[in-house]
Amino acid sequence: MTATLAASSLFVLAACGGSDQQTDQATADAANSSSSDSSKAEGGTTALKIAESGFGQKDEYVWSTAVVNVGKLKPGSFVVVNFNLYDASGQLVKSGSQTEQTYKTGQALVLGTQIDVPADKKVTKLEATVSSSNDMTPSSTDEVTLGAVSVVSDGYGGTNAKFEISNQTDKPLMTPRIAVVCKDGAGKINGGGSEFPELVPPKGKTMANTYLVTSGKPASCKAYYNGPM
Repeated sequence: MTATLAASSLFVLAACGGSDQQTDQATADAANSSSSDSSKAEGGTTALKIAESGFGQKDEYVWSTAVVNVGKLKPGSFVVVNFNLYDASGQLVKSGSQTEQTYKTGQALVLGTQIDVPADKKVTKLEATVSSSNDMTPSSTDEVTLGAVSVVSDGYGGTNAKFEISNQTDKPLMTPRIAVVCKDGAGKINGGGSEFPELVPPKGKTMANTYLVTSGKPASCKAYYNGPM
């Protein structure tokens, strides 16, 4: 599903970690950041922009934060930020998102969320994308690419389906409906799951980590795009 934007902006922020007895705190390096605007409001000013973003990591817990300048968005507008977390090799480790509602034009709106990552993963870079939309139109299936599904442990005795969702368009993909079908060794369906990511960045991707309900460990799983919400 694509969306008619109020505005969108991409902010890529590299961070390096430090540590003390309480926490491993990753801090932003503004010199290594970049941003681009894909939509403009009336008068040529950016309506929606990430002013700054960063993250902190404590063991397998990462807190991701973005400070958003909402520009000319009307009070009551919904703003969504997608957070992609990368390791030192450039691999996308995990994704998360957060939605907040504006209360006045021009405010600084803070969106933050906790994202759990594998305990052995050290996050070194945060990529944050912001969007706001009230008018949504469907995307065709050829505009959405779903990666191969890996069946992984959820760390609590269950299993998750891990796969990438890629947006081929230059506009945000808002709340696509993704279904996961799992099969046993005999090729029979033995369960599955579903995923509804809030935002997939323009010409970008997000990582799904979908909880599965199956009879035993599945031999294989496949993700399907079912259209817009």
